[in-house]
Amino acid sequence: MQRFDVWLSRTGLAHKKHNNGYHVKLTLPDGRMIDCWPSTKKWQLRGQRISRDGKALHELVLQQLRPWP
Repeated sequence: MQRFDVWLSRTGLAHKKHNNGYHVKLTLPDGRMIDCWPSTKKWQLRGQRISRDGKALHELVLQQLRPWP
């Protein structure tokens, strides 16, 4: 969970921690919401399936933060 906190601080995304950080809600610049559970490495883009692929989450966030298409 510490690695997740470091990664999260580097992204600069708006977020809210719940249950002492076991559930984190991220808000992407385009307004979409992501629910993350760092202790189990699960995450879900609201309205889609739950995933454990951390690389996919990282890529999704990077796509949103890049200033170019």
